[in-house]
Amino acid sequence: MRQPTFKHWINHQWPAALALLLFSVPMLLNSAMAAEDLSSRDRGYLKDIAQASLVQIEASELAVVKSSSQDVRQLAREVIREHMLVSDQLKQLAQAKRAELPDQPSLIQQAKFRLLSAKDGVEFDQAMPRRLR
Repeated sequence: MRQPTFKHWINHQWPAALALLLFSVPMLLNSAMAAEDLSSRDRGYLKDIAQASLVQIEASELAVVKSSSQDVRQLAREVIREHMLVSDQLKQLAQAKRAELPDQPSLIQQAKFRLLSAKDGVEFDQAMPRRLR
């Protein structure tokens, strides 16, 4: 069996090679761009979003237990679901951008959460919107 010549390769294999190249280059560029490092400002923004989401989840979990209102408890369950989705999307983005996300709220958010967790019932319902700003 003879080795294929360059002319044979050009005539028969080139279209497949071109198709592969045209298909793979955009994917490689997207991967390279996705792995591009974030600026410190963007990293800070991701960190702030992640911490806000974490504190909203924790406060909503607390609301499910401590609120005197069925409506507040239902809203808290919805907030938990939504912020869990946001957290998952942030984790994917951070992984693609090689950024680390915090695993707990900021110290200020934690202090506000502790003050909120000391309240129950109607007092909790009144304090929750103010404490988590």
